[in-house]
Amino acid sequence: RNVNGEYEWWEYRSSVITGLTQDSLYNILGVCQSIQRYKTAEQEMREARDKALQADKLKSAFLANMSHEIRTPLNAIVGFASLLSIIDDEKEQQEYIGLIQSNTEHLLRLMNDVIDLSNIESGVMDIVGSDVVLDSLMKEMELTYVPKAETNNLVLAWDREQSNAHIYTDRDRLIQILEHLLDNAIKFTT
Repeated sequence: RNVNGEYEWWEYRSSVITGLTQDSLYNILGVCQSIQRYKTAEQEMREARDKALQADKLKSAFLANMSHEIRTPLNAIVGFASLLSIIDDEKEQQEYIGLIQSNTEHLLRLMNDVIDLSNIESGVMDIVGSDVVLDSLMKEMELTYVPKAETNNLVLAWDREQSNAHIYTDRDRLIQILEHLLDNAIKFTT
C-alpha cells in the first residue's frame, strides 16, 4: 500500500550470484520497483479503447439510421419526378411537384443536420445569439407545418397570447429544434 492507503503495483527481479550448495552461502541480487504508472497507463488505454469501440458502434447505428432517413425522401423525389412525365392532369402534377419540393427540403435538412453534427464533433460550430421575437418565428413555423399537419388530419396551433415574447438564442438552432419536434409530432401522431 502507498501512503494514501491504495494498493500499488510493484515488480521484483532477482538473480543468484554465487553458492547454491548446502555448505556455502549464496548471494541474491534483486531490484524492487513500482510499476504503478505503467499499470495506470495500461488501464487508461483500455478505457480509451472501450470508449472508441462504443463510439464506433454509435456511429454505425447513426449511419444506418441516417441512410434510412435519407433514402425515404430520396425515393419520394425520384418516384414522383418519374411520374410527372406520364401525368397529364395539371392539378395532379402540381401536387407531385409540391411533394418533390417538400421531400427535397426534408432531405436538405437531414444533410444540414449531418454537417452540423460533424461540426459539433470537430468543435467548429458557432452559436450566434440574437434577440428572437417568438411571434414571427411561430408564424413561419405555422406557414410551413400547418399544410403538413392538415394532410395527416392534425391541427397545429400555438398560443398567440404570448405574441410579444422574445428570447435571446441562436435563431437557426431554435428553428432546427422546432422543425425536428414538429416533423416528429406530425409523423408519429395518429
